[in-house]
Amino acid sequence: SSGINAEWPLRPGNKYNTPNFEGNKQCEDWRNLMKKNKIAVAQFSLTDNNKNTLSQLQIKHRYINVDTATTTYEPITYFTTGPTSGPGVENLEATEAPVASTGDICSVYPNGVIDTFNKESHLYDLKCYHVLAASFAAPTWFIYGAYDNHDGKKSCRAMAIYVGSKAFEISRGWLINYNGQMYKYQEGTEVEIPETGCVISLNNLHLTVDCRPGGFPFVVTYDGYMLAHIELFERSTSQIGLCFQNSRGRRINWQIQNQGTKGEDCTISSVISQCEEEADHCLQFSNSCDGSLERACKELSCGKVAPTKEQMCSLSHARKRKCNLLGQNIPGPLSECEDDVCLRKYFILGAGCPQDPFFIGCPREKYLAPENDNAP
Repeated sequence: SSGINAEWPLRPGNKYNTPNFEGNKQCEDWRNLMKKNKIAVAQFSLTDNNKNTLSQLQIKHRYINVDTATTTYEPITYFTTGPTSGPGVENLEATEAPVASTGDICSVYPNGVIDTFNKESHLYDLKCYHVLAASFAAPTWFIYGAYDNHDGKKSCRAMAIYVGSKAFEISRGWLINYNGQMYKYQEGTEVEIPETGCVISLNNLHLTVDCRPGGFPFVVTYDGYMLAHIELFERSTSQIGLCFQNSRGRRINWQIQNQGTKGEDCTISSVISQCEEEADHCLQFSNSCDGSLERACKELSCGKVAPTKEQMCSLSHARKRKCNLLGQNIPGPLSECEDDVCLRKYFILGAGCPQDPFFIGCPREKYLAPENDNAP
């Protein structure tokens, strides 16, 4: 493909941070041409005659470790997009692939779809509180998911996190409840929840809770609206929950008893029928990084009522986030999402309990009408 500017990052132990163009004998003709025409910078143009069906470019670079006197060749993978400009030639925008998580990943999608740590897709009847992941071996920890009907669909409205003897809850609207009070924080900053060792941060429309600093082997990422991802960095036989798909005893779908609010119906069934109807609007998720996202999209509508624009935007963000966690990039725009990300932020904030805006670059006076000054 044409028009690619390659960047060569300096790696630990490597004394070179550029390609060895100057000393490579095979580049002699190029060096002479550049010298003759007084060219100081060269832009390499590559083509694969449109055979790159994976839409990615892999460059192997020489890695020289002077300290150990070894030479290896390591690949850098770039995911590519761009319009065709001629026969067999494509202009590509190349971006380095994100670093993959070293943990196992469980994705908690709407309407009861769970993509487990073992990469299995399951569908459950979920109401009120359920154990998503937990460990009863010291140090004990539990992650509960709270489910409700929001915009007519079953969604994860909150996640209660117990670490040792302490607990806190993250809920719709990116609200954090600690010790029965709203815990204040700002977008783009890292804050430690007192006495837990867990560090929280809100970036790119996802609230991340990293409890590894406190000695607990997991990271939770919540979109503030309807779904979440859990990264687990240690596995043991003492771990339980829907993310492991290992129900025990009479507890149906790992539901926590007596956790619903007064008057709330928490009745569930151990058997649930999955949607078999086709859904054209879900085909965009068929090539996602797990087998559950398209299923979750279909379950949101099941051929009757199409998901809302906001719900489709959540699924698009979930696809991007899951693929990033697996070390892959998703090119192109997010489906059904506003170009102005501030609109998404204020929508999610308004979906939760009232709280003051805490965003960067999204002034309240621009996105909230004057008559709503008392609204979140």
